[in-house]
Amino acid sequence: MSLRLGRAIQWDPEKEQVIGDQEAAAMCVRPYRAPWDGVLKSLVKV
Repeated sequence: MSLRLGRAIQWDPEKEQVIGDQEAAAMCVRPYRAPWDGVLKSLVKV
């Protein structure tokens, strides 16, 4: 992520998420194949 974005990324190891960078946080999500993509989107609220 850091190489792709061209900047340093802050990571919270306890929460396992990016701190203060929504663009980098969006890169942490993996796309799912159909039909699971719709099912998981309905269950997970970001």
